[in-house]
Amino acid sequence: MKNGFIKGLLLGVGVCILAVLGFNIVVSAVNQKKRQESGQTITIGSPSPSVNLANNTPTATVTPAPTEAAAVTPSPIVSGVPTVTPTLSPTPTPILDPLSANDLMSDQFMDKVELFVNIIDRYYYKDVSVSELQTGILKGLMDGVGDPYTTYYVPEEYTDLQQSTSGIYGGVGSYISKKTDSDYAIFLNPFEGGPADKAGILSEDIIYKVEGEVVLGLGTDVIANKVRGEVGTVVHLTVYRESTGEYLDFEIVRAVVEAPTVAKEMLEGNVGYISVSAFDSVTYEQFKSAVDHVMEKGAVGIIVDLRDNGGGVLDVCVNMADYILPQAQLITYTKDKQGKGTKYYSKDNHQIDVPIVVLVNGYSASASEVFTGALKDNDRATVMGTTSFGKGIVQSVIPFTDGSAIKLTTSSYYTPSGVCIHGIGITPDVVVEPTEVDNQKEAARKYILGR
Repeated sequence: MKNGFIKGLLLGVGVCILAVLGFNIVVSAVNQKKRQESGQTITIGSPSPSVNLANNTPTATVTPAPTEAAAVTPSPIVSGVPTVTPTLSPTPTPILDPLSANDLMSDQFMDKVELFVNIIDRYYYKDVSVSELQTGILKGLMDGVGDPYTTYYVPEEYTDLQQSTSGIYGGVGSYISKKTDSDYAIFLNPFEGGPADKAGILSEDIIYKVEGEVVLGLGTDVIANKVRGEVGTVVHLTVYRESTGEYLDFEIVRAVVEAPTVAKEMLEGNVGYISVSAFDSVTYEQFKSAVDHVMEKGAVGIIVDLRDNGGGVLDVCVNMADYILPQAQLITYTKDKQGKGTKYYSKDNHQIDVPIVVLVNGYSASASEVFTGALKDNDRATVMGTTSFGKGIVQSVIPFTDGSAIKLTTSSYYTPSGVCIHGIGITPDVVVEPTEVDNQKEAARKYILGR
């Protein structure tokens, strides 16, 4: 964790929230007067200096940007697919031990921090603001946990996070996820008629650059924040299209995007088909409406398609499972490191009695797996397709009064049968490998009609 703390000292840009947490940390004011007199604030960049303390002569090594995806070594810290973010009840209160009792804030370590500040102040080729360093410390502290889903958000980033989980935001109109076989982020299922779709972005295009910055290996949250922005502004993107081996540049005007997270249709044989692409705040009402629609049309069975669905808000997927399951059925439960947690039961007194098939694949993750596990373990659905992603941990968001927030992994979740699928995924009852034609969807339709 200490390495992450120091690493963060050199990286971040933003504002400090230590006062909000109740800390009264006063790091020795090394060259404070000198920095105040300079009055310059310039963003920390790359490369960073390698300081030769023997002769006090700094040197820097410049690493050229990669020109091909194969030549890129991505960061070992990856964000994975979109995460399950529950509404906490009650909101956890961080326990703040006295600094004197915390080994992290030992005198020896704080002396090292002071040394780093000295080196930056003396050798870095531009002035760096105190707020930038403070933000870097906080980001590095969360990075030091070693969990790709744990992070610190400055106010602007937290606002973007809230917008993305609401399902309404300014952006290009596409989901961003991770490839299952690499650390690269991709555009996934651009919304039909949205800015990305109109510009020619295709599903599974690898996101190479945003505004000229190489983003390979960065977390999906970080990349999404860079892609989103004020409505009417332009974002410049470079993608790598594996099918053609091309790097393609796009200039896209951001627009108000309301994610169409649910689509519905009636298939041959009167089988209802409902596709769910994310579990955003808007998704439950869209899903409920779709279920009601196909049932009113006389559906003899329902296919719920969660392929490529990277997850979303825990409460949303719980409510969706509740709409299908009978009363008082266990949907999922969580456990933290003290073994405590929450059990979620169906309680809306509504259920669906026709046969159900849930379609999943390697991109079905997190909330998708909660929903799938709930219906599978309660014998309310047959799972078809290929093994799901395998994200069985829950992130909680703790906001602060200055507009910043931290997101951290707080618990594991379990299917009703007591299985934590983290790193394992859910194995389908009926394995159907995909082909170029959507054979999985057709297999699900035939399965329902054959029952």
